[in-house]
Amino acid sequence: MVRLGKFLFFFALLIPVWGEDLERNEPAKLKELRQKWIAASEKSTQKIEQKYRSDLKNLENTMVKATRIVEAQLVREESKRLDHENSANASKQNEKEPAELTSLRSNFDTRIKEVHRRMDLTYLDALKKMLRDFSAKGELDPSVAIQNEISLLEQKLKIQAPKSDIPWNLPDNAVEFENHYYSAFKAGVSWKQAQLKCKKLGGHLVTINNKHEQKFVRELAISEKIVQIWIGMYLDSETKTFKWVTGEPIEFEAWRDGEPNHSIAKREEDSVMLHPTYWHGKWADTSGKRDFGFICEWSR
Repeated sequence: MVRLGKFLFFFALLIPVWGEDLERNEPAKLKELRQKWIAASEKSTQKIEQKYRSDLKNLENTMVKATRIVEAQLVREESKRLDHENSANASKQNEKEPAELTSLRSNFDTRIKEVHRRMDLTYLDALKKMLRDFSAKGELDPSVAIQNEISLLEQKLKIQAPKSDIPWNLPDNAVEFENHYYSAFKAGVSWKQAQLKCKKLGGHLVTINNKHEQKFVRELAISEKIVQIWIGMYLDSETKTFKWVTGEPIEFEAWRDGEPNHSIAKREEDSVMLHPTYWHGKWADTSGKRDFGFICEWSR
């Protein structure tokens, strides 16, 4: 894999520094964790490359239909360069290439770097947990090997810190809308579990501030075939008023007729859900213990 080879090159350079001591003292759990990290990184890279190839093919077809034959050929050559072992060839820009191709490549390179960084950070967290476990048992040699791996990875992350404003922990299926990112999750969980998941990813349950965002959120839920979703609005137990999880003022509402009805409901209704199809995206308050899908949101 072209991009993954570049991704792991940093590690290959430093393995001789550790030498035989690394191989002898490295615990089996570390080797297993590293292999899982490499496999997961390769899978993520392949997914992004497949999307890039598809985008290139669509761009080539569009240019052929528009009789932009020379530019279509440049797009075709970009697809071929992805298969070359020399990754530098895939990023080399031809001064005559169309702006659409330059933009596609730039977005591709950015997503590759962001996904790699996210995988690195996940691996780093797992390494630190493993180090704590071995240290607690007093096993010195394995702890040293794990600490070496941590130091190396932290050095790599420092060198390759992203310069873009895309959140490093953005899920692969996230989409952008008006300088925010959104990702839909179909698995049903409680409102608190949904908000916790979003927070762990560096975001929050979606907040809706105007009719355009309301339309976008509804269409996103429909596209992901989610029947009901949690949004980031909840009932404050002290003030008995609804609030956004971000603390921002409520400037837009899309309640279903008769909602909210927490004041007359026989059960506790402290969380807000949206039904994208049956209610045409309207909101209702309900028990936060129910299991619904959800959408997370990130700001740039």
